[in-house]
Amino acid sequence: MRYLGEALHQRCGFTVSGILLSGHGVSPHELEASRWPDWLRSAEEGLDALSRRCPHVAVVGFSMGGLLALLLAQRHPDKVRGIALLATPLFASPAKARLAAMLWRLPGVRGHVVRRARRLQEARMPWKGHLSPVQATFTQLKWLLRRKAALVECPALVVHSKRDRSVPWQNALALCAILGPSCKATVLLSASGHVLPLDTERDFVAQTVADFLAGVLFEKDGPSRV
Repeated sequence: MRYLGEALHQRCGFTVSGILLSGHGVSPHELEASRWPDWLRSAEEGLDALSRRCPHVAVVGFSMGGLLALLLAQRHPDKVRGIALLATPLFASPAKARLAAMLWRLPGVRGHVVRRARRLQEARMPWKGHLSPVQATFTQLKWLLRRKAALVECPALVVHSKRDRSVPWQNALALCAILGPSCKATVLLSASGHVLPLDTERDFVAQTVADFLAGVLFEKDGPSRV
């Protein structure tokens, strides 16, 4: 994410903060010992710190970071003005992602899921013991956001590549359907792989994110912030 963050700062003047999540950037043992609430806590601490410096804040998340961006927007609507979601994984299966996109557009589905999501008890989330601890907690996080993402109300940008071999691009369709009116734009790329912030279309991605953030955060009395 460094290239994207530096591009947003140097080209567009945004104030940028990159968050090192708990268990990341250290040893495999420490990553295995971390869980998604630990990752979320790191993100929330970063959000709080940036909110003290900047009057308006948006969140950009890549891959699993997109799930955390969704959670931040859902849990802290007073602090998050918009979210940009890059190659965000809700489903490992293209067919399930496409099916979700279709089902979410059926009459009555959104209202039903939103009501259940408001009552959802996170302590009852499934834990797949046959997976490694990191894979199991990541699966929990995806399970949670398939339900909680519908509660997000701030503007969202969804970016994915059709050549992504790690996260099926159909996740963009599912995300857009689940977010509903909050999804302001969906951009599908054709030349990049999974790592959008560093791949061949990285400059286009940076400009697309910058344009979206400017629209979300622009103020008459000063520069935008992210």
